[in-house]
Amino acid sequence: MLSNMYGPARLFYINEEGQLRYNDPLAFGLNGVSRIVKEYNASVGRRDYQRTGGKPRPTKSPIKVRTSTPASLNPKAFPPINSKIAGHLLAAGGVYNQNPEMFADTAKKLGGDAAKGFDQVLNEQTAGAAVAISSVLIGGTRGNASALKQIEKLKEISKNKFGSYRPERALPRDKFGNAIPDVDLPHTQIGTKPGRKGSYTQAREWGYDGNGILVPKRDIDFTDHGRPDGHPNPHQHSYTPNPSGGTLQHGPAVELEMPK
Repeated sequence: MLSNMYGPARLFYINEEGQLRYNDPLAFGLNGVSRIVKEYNASVGRRDYQRTGGKPRPTKSPIKVRTSTPASLNPKAFPPINSKIAGHLLAAGGVYNQNPEMFADTAKKLGGDAAKGFDQVLNEQTAGAAVAISSVLIGGTRGNASALKQIEKLKEISKNKFGSYRPERALPRDKFGNAIPDVDLPHTQIGTKPGRKGSYTQAREWGYDGNGILVPKRDIDFTDHGRPDGHPNPHQHSYTPNPSGGTLQHGPAVELEMPK
């Protein structure tokens, strides 16, 4: 567990350039800090920051980098990291490192919106809240069965630590069966879908097409549907243009493409 020397804004902060910085590279094992920064950069790249000068707002607090011989800590409380994205990244780190208790505890200690962001990854499907968690599921190297177990564990931790929990939902579609986005921005939805062998986790990625229109890019199913030969777990179904100009077509199951 983290020692008592860590308080709000002392582990991570956003600098004037919109970059996530850390004060102690040894705060987490297994290169956890660098992984959190990597997921932050990936998430920022998918979002629109036109209202904030093209980058996330900096953390409003004086930051001192920890040295090998720490100086006496200032007893004055630091302002919290006022960004839910920190909580999103910590939830993702909990899945990747298979240590959700430590990451949940850190989210709570960070204060501000970090705890809300941690909970939001598991409970809301709006404004790209699941981007960080889905990027870990898609790009992680630890195997998806293990990752899904960690998500279930995170849900229970979130319920106990932050006092809220919403049941999972099916990804939304209209009466004609067409996919519906949550917001008019690129984002990732996560939910469940009923199958012949029970419900399974499904993710849907949204992005802009060549005309700047928000469209579904692909569905990701975390199951083999009982047919592993043709449906690896996980697998994806890409949305492709309809030759007749109508609704996008749902492509066949193919092996999941990892993000670059």
